[in-house]
Amino acid sequence: MTSVSIRLPDRKSQAIAGILLLATTLALLAAAPARAADRYTVRGSSVAIYNLVGRIDAEAGNGTDVVVEVTRTGADAAKLRVEQGDVGSWQTLCVIFPANRVTVRGNDFWGTDMRVGDDGRFNDGSLGGEESGRHKVQISSRTGGLEARADVRVQVPKGRRLALFLGVGSLSVTNVDGDLRVDVASADATVRGTRGPLDIDSGSGTIQVSDVAGAVKLDTGSGTTTVRGVRGDRLSLDTGSGGLTVVDAAVDVLNADSGSGSVEIQGLTAQEIALDSGSGPVRMTLLASAPRSIEIDSGSGGVTLTVPENLDASFEFEAGSGGIDIMLPHELTERSHDHMSGRFGTGKGHIHIESGSGGVRIEPARAPAAKKGSTGKS
Repeated sequence: MTSVSIRLPDRKSQAIAGILLLATTLALLAAAPARAADRYTVRGSSVAIYNLVGRIDAEAGNGTDVVVEVTRTGADAAKLRVEQGDVGSWQTLCVIFPANRVTVRGNDFWGTDMRVGDDGRFNDGSLGGEESGRHKVQISSRTGGLEARADVRVQVPKGRRLALFLGVGSLSVTNVDGDLRVDVASADATVRGTRGPLDIDSGSGTIQVSDVAGAVKLDTGSGTTTVRGVRGDRLSLDTGSGGLTVVDAAVDVLNADSGSGSVEIQGLTAQEIALDSGSGPVRMTLLASAPRSIEIDSGSGGVTLTVPENLDASFEFEAGSGGIDIMLPHELTERSHDHMSGRFGTGKGHIHIESGSGGVRIEPARAPAAKKGSTGKS
């Protein structure tokens, strides 16, 4: 007869398994199911929404009023309150987190500190409201804080002024037609299909803007910024750190200031361009053949400008190191080892590029197959 030996778990293993099972059970109990969404109506032509932790999703709506749905989740979801009020001419709806510490579950988030009022408002000095008396709130993935979040859905009728304020989480705006302001402290933001002025202020997080008609202003602290398909009179971009990409923009004026990170601008039509880059390469593809003025200043990183072959502008290029390459026909009026000036065509517009460290290269959008155009190099 064959003997079979069965080894039972020792007491230590059984105890560890029991502890793990208890911890899992308690975690599941703590993660209370989401409450049903509460629905609110906010009347008025100017509406501001505040949510400290969670999501904000804004979309085009029907009717005459802004409609807001708030879904509260987390172990402490029942402690969240929603209050409405006014700040000057703005009608407000605030999700109030009654705590000085808030825990963000499911994220490896080191944390951020914010100044928040008892009424749930924050970061809204631009609205003209009172900001005194606000207290510090710490938001992080560390345990011990208020465990709750709110997911906010906003339906916006045409022609409204809308301001959205979010602390930590994610935000999206789709097909809203109106005057739009977005302020996020530490969150990813996506805006697409909007019509009207757009103003975004971000502390950190990825920003994506696409298919926008109207003046656009973006101010970001850190994180990548991508802008596609903008039509309007002005595009203003101010990025602290992180890559900046612009694709298919047709505006009268482009102003861009990048602290650090690469700058990639493709398919740009603009009459006035001012770009200042602290560090990182700059690449720009220009569609307009006769821009009024282009000013590019790069502290560290080469500048490559791709232009139509029939470009009509005077130019002045300066490169501290890396040399200057001009790959299409031109006339020189002055030349040294780090400086060139002259003109393309009749010199109707003006281009000035200065690179402290890195070369300057001007190339045609479609280089001839057999032989490149006239070249000047130092």
